[in-house]
Amino acid sequence: GGSDLYAGFSDYISPFGTRPTTGMVRFVQNLAGTGDVTAACAGDTIYLRVDDGDRNYNPTALNTVTVTLTVPSGDSEAVSLTETGINTGIFTGLIISAAGTPIVGNGTLQVMPGETATVTFIDTIDGSIPPLQNQPRMDTLTINPPVIAMTKTVAPASVDAGEAVTYTITITNGGCGEG
Repeated sequence: GGSDLYAGFSDYISPFGTRPTTGMVRFVQNLAGTGDVTAACAGDTIYLRVDDGDRNYNPTALNTVTVTLTVPSGDSEAVSLTETGINTGIFTGLIISAAGTPIVGNGTLQVMPGETATVTFIDTIDGSIPPLQNQPRMDTLTINPPVIAMTKTVAPASVDAGEAVTYTITITNGGCGEG
């Protein structure tokens, strides 16, 4: 035995009876939790994934974890993620984003183009020896802005005095938002 609770033991067990693992959070492409994502547009569905085996408190049921999304413009939303299967330790969930003024806690992440959304997961106990507690794990997502382009054409290219000229102005959005 050692002089403290950790010394002399080689296997650590969380208060829930699980072996501590270091959790991670990230933005992903879908509810299945595949494919990392680094950018989105206002109005997109934002998918999240947490991997943390020791948060699988009940190996015979689907467990949940909560993450917090924040943006510099002021919105903050808590999102509950559900385990992808019995005893997986992988949790996924989603939130809808929208362009607009922040309304904290309404279940929609209001964002402004060009800002960065941050997701934070609190890893209650990690896999280090001895385990660290309540470590924040984070990932970021850039909210892309619209990319507006304008062109002007004239037909015909040259005219005599008094002839009609037609100007066509075309505005396109090659980025986020309606095109």
